[in-house]
Amino acid sequence: MCRHSGKTIWIMGIPLSGKTTIGVMLYEWLIFNGWDVEHLDGDVIRKSLCDNLGFSKEDRLENIKRIRFLCNLLNKHSVCTIVSLVTPYQEMRDDNRKYIKDYTEIWLNASLDTCLKRDNRYVYDDSGKMKTSTGFGKLNMFDLFDLPKNPDVICYTDKETVEESMEKILKYIFRKRWEIWETIKGKQ
Repeated sequence: MCRHSGKTIWIMGIPLSGKTTIGVMLYEWLIFNGWDVEHLDGDVIRKSLCDNLGFSKEDRLENIKRIRFLCNLLNKHSVCTIVSLVTPYQEMRDDNRKYIKDYTEIWLNASLDTCLKRDNRYVYDDSGKMKTSTGFGKLNMFDLFDLPKNPDVICYTDKETVEESMEKILKYIFRKRWEIWETIKGKQ
């Protein structure tokens, strides 16, 4: 049985910044350490739960709303939920903070050059613009991605190893939990 309360760890950044890689590693680490955890990957959710949505701003907002609902449902049952999703608009992130009780926002900050080098799925065209098949159109991703105002953790995945990024995330998660524990202990 899990000794941990439900929380949501939302990993976001531009395509190919490392969201799925970090999400899977974090999932595996938490499972190994006895957590009840679920990983919701944006590509997988898009193909199943949200396959009726396009890539307009309204559809993107609905996509996030559905995932947020799922996170709250899992959290209510003490499941830690990891989300790996672009989450391009600050409005989405603000709503996550507003509607998810225990929410941690991780921004994977990677340069477009780094993401282009990682692009074995051909997400970007030769000029560094998203291909139309992803729904972004022929626009530079940074034109559509609001730089986060207040992420809890920033991982520079073009400069850090995956292990260094993981260490930052884990330190934040456990520092926050320790502070909560100290507060509860002080009230007894």
